[in-house]
Amino acid sequence: MRQLRDQLQNQLTEAFPWAIVSGDHMRRMACHLHISFPGFDAERLVFMLEQKGVLVAT
Repeated sequence: MRQLRDQLQNQLTEAFPWAIVSGDHMRRMACHLHISFPGFDAERLVFMLEQKGVLVAT
């Protein structure tokens, strides 16, 4: 699970260099990724991701 989280994090931060990853990088849960996208409307982003079958929370 940790490898999948890290892969997703890497892909997102490469695609969106301004993204901010929160939390302790060494002691976080393997199944959680908290990432912020400054400048994006949260509701619109959630809607777009849900349309693709991705579960997210704000």
